[in-house]
Amino acid sequence: MSVDFNPSNLRRKSILRDTSGNIITWLDEADGGYIVRNRQVVNQEKWNAILKAEEDKKIAAQASAEQVSVPKHVEALRSGKTLPTVNPQSKVDELEKKVDNIESKLDAILSKLK
Repeated sequence: MSVDFNPSNLRRKSILRDTSGNIITWLDEADGGYIVRNRQVVNQEKWNAILKAEEDKKIAAQASAEQVSVPKHVEALRSGKTLPTVNPQSKVDELEKKVDNIESKLDAILSKLK
């Protein structure tokens, strides 16, 4: 003759809610006893852990919608491709042309003001 013993039957876990879905009583004997009793939070530490877990679930659900794309230069580095290099001298030449153009415009404006 064998006796069936299930240790989970020794612990009680129950949540009592009102018709609006608000928690009236939340009992978890395996994890600290009452969490909420008579609509008042009794075990604040456990309550904060549950709220953090719910927030983490919410963030994880939104993660796929808020994916960040990888910049092209990073993608090229990861795939082992060589990056196109820009000659720094050409940039300096372009900036010098822009500055010369701005100086000539300023000189023209000053000459008209005199």
